[in-house]
Amino acid sequence: MRIIGIDPGTRYLGWGIIDLADGRRIIPPGGCGVLTSKKSSVPERIYELWRGLSIVRKAWAPDVCAIEVAFIYQNPQTTMRLAEARGACFIVMAGLPIHQYDNNKIKKALTGKGNATKEQLGVRVKKILGIPKAYDIPEDALDALGIAIYHHKQVMG
Repeated sequence: MRIIGIDPGTRYLGWGIIDLADGRRIIPPGGCGVLTSKKSSVPERIYELWRGLSIVRKAWAPDVCAIEVAFIYQNPQTTMRLAEARGACFIVMAGLPIHQYDNNKIKKALTGKGNATKEQLGVRVKKILGIPKAYDIPEDALDALGIAIYHHKQVMG
């Protein structure tokens, strides 16, 4: 089974893919992100996300998608932009089982703290996947890998 984890955003969308070799072992084949242009309008950014994530889906052929649930920001515009990014993700991943998970639950399950920082989560994800600490992976991609790992733990135990 191949799981794609997605940490949605309109400026940078993190994605990470894990393979389950024997139903338990996690092998990290990939993770990165889709970066949109600061100069692009919101509709253009959503298109860039759709296009980039479509390429990822075609290249990696995931079996299931795990995505972070949107939370409400104090700024309604930020909340709306995140919802728009998630919408693009849902369109690209249509036809796959899509599971949504709360960020604090992911952090709690992987680090022991629901309010863990991105850095703390990233350190834990690297340890789980056996990735050297010095290996540079964008924080949002590490978050996405964390989402995929969390889904695996929910389904496989």
